[in-house]
Amino acid sequence: MSNHTLPCSTCSKTVVLADVRYYTADQQHVFCDAECSHKWFQENEMVPKVIATLSRKEKKKLKKLANKQIRRAGKDDGRKETE
Repeated sequence: MSNHTLPCSTCSKTVVLADVRYYTADQQHVFCDAECSHKWFQENEMVPKVIATLSRKEKKKLKKLANKQIRRAGKDDGRKETE
């Protein structure tokens, strides 16, 4: 019988899914222990907090920059642009 596993989202240690005790609410991330879970949540809660402090103008600028990066990534993947 094989156990299904995933890497810990913080340290990449193998986690047996049948034994998982720590995970995100959407179950997209699993953690090997409470320490890794705590570290991941600390790091990932910072982004929404920082964005919440931005002005409307700064958020618009950030969105424009993100879209530019997404377009650039599409061009850099080896595909040729069509006219």
